[in-house]
Amino acid sequence: MLVRDLVYNDYLNLDCTYRIYDCTNLDNPILVYDVIQNGNRKPLDKILDLYISGITVADDNTLLILAERNN
Repeated sequence: MLVRDLVYNDYLNLDCTYRIYDCTNLDNPILVYDVIQNGNRKPLDKILDLYISGITVADDNTLLILAERNN
């Protein structure tokens, strides 16, 4: 599933705080989008085209979306 299928979908209302991490390099996950820092704007296409590898919830109830490039 692509990140765009979850966060930028006309048929699904994702109404929560979330962060997207690029976990392509598991030793160095990179925060690529934070709805608090970036506002509730559309993420860049290169972020939306990442594949979701996991979803979890942080202690502050923020949804953490772990994603990676398809190599």
